[in-house]
Amino acid sequence: MPSITEHYSSAARQAGSAVEKTADLWARGMREFLDRTSTLPRLPQVDLVPAVERYFDVVQRAVELNRELTIRFVQAAGALPTAVRERAESAGDVIRERTATVEQVSREQAANAAKAAREQAAFCALLSKQASVAARKQSCWAWARRTRVHTCSYAPCSVHWLPELELLLKTKHSPRS
Repeated sequence: MPSITEHYSSAARQAGSAVEKTADLWARGMREFLDRTSTLPRLPQVDLVPAVERYFDVVQRAVELNRELTIRFVQAAGALPTAVRERAESAGDVIRERTATVEQVSREQAANAAKAAREQAAFCALLSKQASVAARKQSCWAWARRTRVHTCSYAPCSVHWLPELELLLKTKHSPRS
């Protein structure tokens, strides 16, 4: 029976042999790959230094422009409160002038509206009176037809407007013959 040492030695030899075979296969594959790539045309060498320098030149110019614009903006912003104050004072003067004009126009419009309201109220009162007269005339004619008493062609008839007439109408006076 083999000893443990021989057993481990045999396993180590087999592992070493497997590693050697793997390394040989890898080396052979790499040689073939390199042989194939050596037949390919070489890629041109690109000098990136000028492109990087141009990029940083552009960045530097952009920073300088931003600096100049920011300074101009801050200067303009510093002058802004003065201009705003001047405009506000000018607008205040205009508003004071316009307020007087608006006040006068408002008073005139209010007076016109009040006058129109009075005229409309008078017209409504007239219409109401006419409607009342027409209703009384209609009532007078209806009463005259029912009672066959005093049929006049002209209403308002002062005879039928007497309080006795209303009393007669309320008590349903029987017709006279």
